[in-house]
Formats: sequence, C-alpha cells, structure tokens
Amino acid sequence: MSRSETYRPAYLSEEQRQELARRARQERFRADLLPTLREHVRRQAAELHDHGSLPAPARIELDRRLEATTTAAGLRTLAMSLPRLHEPESAVTRSRVAPVNRGTGGHLASSGGLAPSARLEPAARLTPSAATFSSSPSIDDLALEFDLAHITAELASLQRTVEGLHLSTPLLPAAAAATEAAARAVTAAHPASARDALAAATDAVAALDEVVNDALVAAEQGARATSAVASVLEQMGFGVDRSVTEEGSLILFGRRVDGRAAHVELSHDGETTAFNARFTDEDDAVPLVDRCAGEVCDRAVGDSFEFHKRLAVEAEGLSLGPVEATSRPLRGSATVAPSSRARILKTTTKTTNTRSNP
Repeated sequence: MSRSETYRPAYLSEEQRQELARRARQERFRADLLPTLREHVRRQAAELHDHGSLPAPARIELDRRLEATTTAAGLRTLAMSLPRLHEPESAVTRSRVAPVNRGTGGHLASSGGLAPSARLEPAARLTPSAATFSSSPSIDDLALEFDLAHITAELASLQRTVEGLHLSTPLLPAAAAATEAAARAVTAAHPASARDALAAATDAVAALDEVVNDALVAAEQGARATSAVASVLEQMGFGVDRSVTEEGSLILFGRRVDGRAAHVELSHDGETTAFNARFTDEDDAVPLVDRCAGEVCDRAVGDSFEFHKRLAVEAEGLSLGPVEATSRPLRGSATVAPSSRARILKTTTKTTNTRSNP
C-alpha cells in the first residue's frame, strides 16, 4: 500500500506550563476552597455566639464581609476578628498569630485524588469545634482552626482531582496522614505542637499539589493536541470514524470518500507530545515488481504535507518541532515495521520551544 509516515514533536513552553498551573490553582480555589472557608468562618461565628443566635446587624455585617473577601488570607483575618463583632475591642484578647508556613510559593494550591484505603476523613471530622479549646476561644484558637480547615479543604480538592485524572501517587496518602496528624494536634489544644503539625501538613499538601498540577498540565497539552489533530483531519476531508488507545497512546483513524486513509498516533512522555502520522492511498499503490514501485507516492506525501501545515495553525499554544519522515514514501514499498518506529521515537532529538512549518 502506498503510504507516507512522519513524526513531529510538540511542547508547551515553561511560561505556558506555569500559566496553566496558575489557572488550575485559581480555579480550584474559587470552586472548592473559597466556599468551604467561608462556611467555616460562618460556623466559627455561630459557635462563638450562642450557637448561631447572632443579632441581625452582626449577621448581616458578617455575610457582607464574607462575600466581599476572596482570598484565604482575608478570610483568616476575618475569622480572627470574629469576637469584635459583638464584644468591645478592649475585651478582645490581643495576640499575634504567625500564619502557618505555606511552603514554596507562599500559598497552598488545590486539586485532588486518593486510593480507597487512604481516603481523607470529611472536613467536618477533622476540624475541631470552637468548644474544643475553651468556652471562649482565643484568637490563637480561631487561627489554628482556620488553618486546619484550609489544609483539609485543600487536600480534599486535590483528592478529587487525582481521582478524576486516575493518577497514582504515594504523596496523596502521605498528605492525608500529615493532615490527620495536624487535626489531632489542634484538637489536643497544644498551640506550639499544633503549629508544627500544621506546617508539616502544609508542606505535604504543597508537594502533592506540584505533582497534581504537572498531571493537569500534561492532560491539557494532550487535549489540545487531540483537538488539533481531529480538526485538521476534518478540514482535509478525513472523517474521524474511530479512535483507540494502545499502550498509553491515542490513535485517531480517518478516511476520505476516495479511499485515502489517515492514521495519527499521539503519545505523551510528560513533556513531549509526539504526532506519528501515516497517510495511505490505495489507488496510488503499485505491486513491488512494477517499474513505478520506486516512485514517490505523491498523493500520500501531499496529504502529510497538508496535515503538518494545518497542524501548525490548529495546535494552539503548542510549540511544534520539525517534521521527520520515518520511511521513504514509495508507491510499492513495504511499510516500516513497528519496532523501527519505536526506535525512531527513542532516538529523535527533542527541540524544545521550536515552531517550524513544513
């Protein structure tokens, strides 16, 4: 069968990867942590003031400030100022509470997923009530409660994301264990040890966050690549009639009404997405004994050229490496063996952040 086979790598720049990770963190915070932390502050207020019997003006003021606050630091400050809603300022215990070290980057991120044997306890079971410390919690107590709620919500969000990505990592049960240890330390009402345990949990969750965000970036890179290939094949008249996954690679199959066929394999090694494209044209093939068997199969080569030219336009946000032919495209030649293609993938030199059009 007459065919043309090509290989081409694609990458995300480091700046693009960082931006995708930043957006993922922002989205997880907005969707998961912000509502959870607001509810935690409301619960703290209810426990501090006769189990929710807040006077109407104070409740209105609290809700207004909660809705206007969109950062974890702001909510933490609000939680520590709860006694001032009703008590005279002079009656409030003044204490300076050092925030828990948030690890690299100065903050926690959020995403999530855990093996069934290491699932995290619900946040409500890990977060002590205000009564754990005393009938009248200090600002230190409120701060520790908030930090525990923050880490617990962070881990729960990461857990859900890990499960959605079908990601397996030992960092998840380690982060869950550290968070449970922090919850026990906070419940024991020993501020110094509680701060140390919370800092350890924060570091464990931050390490998990890095792994999860790398997986999210890789998934986004793969999604962009798949979308680009499907779009290009449709533009060229190769209706994508099926797709299969083999050994972690996605293969899209397309066919034109004139019998020409496309076979595009996408594989990902963590940083590089490889496009292995094969275009075949039965009408342009001749028997190996034919005197034209050594000629280039023009239509299959033309399809490959058109595919990569359009791919350079459709692969939004991806930097494309050079196109490499993986076999001589002759009308009567046999195809390259699969083992040969595997060797080509292993020996191809990676050209990072290079965009070239055929």
